Amino acid sequence: RQAAARRAGRAPEQVVQVQIGRLEVTAGPPPGAGPPRRAPAQRPAATVSLADYLDRERE
Repeated sequence: RQAAARRAGRAPEQVVQVQIGRLEVTAGPPPGAGPPRRAPAQRPAATVSLADYLDRERE
């Protein structure tokens, strides 16, 4: 009886909600910077000139 008298009443159960998901973060321009500018597309430099390529085909 003494042990039962010393025990405090049970604390109410706490409800914990867990949500597992995915967070995607991307970098962007600072606020008020205006619309993003696109860099002009550049082609990679040719490693073989057209003349050299055609000369190889003839050999």
